[in-house]
Amino acid sequence: MKHYSGAITQLLTLGSDLPILPTDWADYASLGITVADIPGLIDMATDADLYLSEQTAPEGWATVHAWRALAQLKAGDAVEPLLQAYEQFGEQNDWWEWFSDELPEVLLMMGEAAIPGIRRHLSRRSHSKQAEYSEFVAIEALEDITTSHPDLKPQCIEICIEELQSASKHDPAVNGFLIGVLTLFRAVEAASVIERAFAGGYVDPSMSGDWDEIQVKLGLKSWAEARSQSGFVEPARGYRSPTRSTEFKGFSQKPSNPKPPSQRKNRKKKK
Repeated sequence: MKHYSGAITQLLTLGSDLPILPTDWADYASLGITVADIPGLIDMATDADLYLSEQTAPEGWATVHAWRALAQLKAGDAVEPLLQAYEQFGEQNDWWEWFSDELPEVLLMMGEAAIPGIRRHLSRRSHSKQAEYSEFVAIEALEDITTSHPDLKPQCIEICIEELQSASKHDPAVNGFLIGVLTLFRAVEAASVIERAFAGGYVDPSMSGDWDEIQVKLGLKSWAEARSQSGFVEPARGYRSPTRSTEFKGFSQKPSNPKPPSQRKNRKKKK
């Protein structure tokens, strides 16, 4: 374990007292933690020894306390390290559930300060499965931040378009998720980039629908026009494309039947 000093050492002793709702999280400022502690908190939130520690050890939960403290400090510098920690440690001791549940909330709490880090993380354009999971979280957070702060929509759309311009360097599922966000925000200006991504075979249509459906959602054609396309079937009433954020919680590639929130303290496996 890395060496820690000052106020953040208290996080090593708080243990598994981790309320689920962000409004109920501990007030880490009341422990004397300030912006001066951001580098140490990033070290703690990415400490391999802490992720591998025993469930019964209080320090085993310091990583969660650290990223929650970083969220409250709006520490944008922590975005990339946290997403990379997901890639590195997500499959160890069931940490993937904690990451996928909490990082979108952490980045949302950071707000606009998180956007540059999200942008840099997505611009790596990695094809690894671990990167795919972290990119889902980054895109979900970008959508949530923009929904909460509509004035940031131009930045969100710009980032999504930039990434789709390099669609061949992303996993098709990630491209589908990016398109879902652009569709949500009715980004008609992205239509040509979206069309090229579909034409190149770089989009998983199960994530956001096919090109015909996207055009309808963007208001570029009606359902009647879409129905006239060969093989197109209009979605049933009440249909929702599977790209929405809530359906990424617990990613289908991981074990099914994740534990309910009330049992979240027990997600780390005993060794």
